[in-house]
Amino acid sequence: MTEDQMMRALQSVGMTAFVAHMALWEGRQDAATAAEALHLTTGWQPTACRTRVNSARAILKAGLRRAALERVAGAVRVDDATRDQARRLLRG
Repeated sequence: MTEDQMMRALQSVGMTAFVAHMALWEGRQDAATAAEALHLTTGWQPTACRTRVNSARAILKAGLRRAALERVAGAVRVDDATRDQARRLLRG
């Protein structure tokens, strides 16, 4: 996955959603179960949830977790709480 592909995937997930639902992305649930859980907790449309799950997991599978979190932590158009949470995830 290139940097541009990672950014498109991150935009598909949403920077705030990528950070807020990291445990779901990293979980052992299959994609359909994870998408259903996301739908139930957020109220987003099922198709949007599947897209978010697949895009987030593609970032993780490509080994770009840190790069994506660094992008979120440095993003200007993301709220302070999301940036802070991304920094906490980067620290481990």
